[in-house]
Order: sequence, then structure tokens, then C-alpha cells
Amino acid sequence: MIDQMTSLGEWLHGGSFNYAETNTALLSLLGLGLKTIQFVLMSWMMAATRLATLQPEPSSKFFALLLGAIPGVMLGAIPPYLVQYWDWLDPLNDSWTTGLLGQIILFGTYSPLFIFHPVTGVIFAILYLICRSGMVGVIYIGSRIGIVSANYTGS
Repeated sequence: MIDQMTSLGEWLHGGSFNYAETNTALLSLLGLGLKTIQFVLMSWMMAATRLATLQPEPSSKFFALLLGAIPGVMLGAIPPYLVQYWDWLDPLNDSWTTGLLGQIILFGTYSPLFIFHPVTGVIFAILYLICRSGMVGVIYIGSRIGIVSANYTGS
């Protein structure tokens, strides 16, 4: 099974992640669509089980906004940049455990934020999706018009 997944990963990404390539950029955007569905399903499940309620309001709305915004921007924008330009991360991308760890970190951050206050969780999810798609778009379009280096130095 692992050999089949490895060959599938090599087929999809050509052996390494390079967001300057059309195939990888489109697959990343498809993955964001799936993450959007995951966010919606998790929100629905937490609301249905009454883990999250709209009462009481956070004492500081600004703090609640920052609590959702900062990790959303960091988890959305930083990983694509690191994967694209830091070649020592390349072997980690081929591992299914890295993908699992990424999912645990993402939804392990989203869940407590949504339970704290649903609006904070939604801010996190929206900013995560915007920053991730924006960073992938900047790398892809920038490499096409020559602003961002497409010379990926991965192995």
C-alpha cells in the first residue's frame, strides 16, 4: 500500500513539491476545497453536539479576532513558502506521517478556537484558506511572470 501511495505521490508531484508547476498548484487548490469541506463538517459536528455555543461573548472582541487571525495567517501562508524554497523539507513531504501531522495541527488548532467562540474559529478557517491559496497563487503566478524565483532547488 505504501509503495502504491509513493508512486501516486511521484506521479502527482513529479517526485517533489513545486508550486511553480501547474499540476502541483492545481492539486493544492483542490486540497483547499477539501479542507473547506472538512472545516464545514467539523463546525457542523461541534455545533450539533453543542461543544460550541455563541454564549457567552468573549470579554475582548479584539483578542478573539487576533486569536483566530494570527494562527490562520501563519498556518496558511508559511508552510507553502517553506516547502517551496527550503529543500531540506523535501524528504518530509513524501511521508504520509507529515501529512497526518499537518492535519492534526490544522484541525487541532481549529477545534479549540471554534469551541472558544465560533466566530474565532471561522476567522481562523477563512484566513487560513485565503492565505494558503494566496501564497500558492503568488508562487505560481510570480514564477510565470518572473517576480518570484521558479528555480526550486529541491533534490
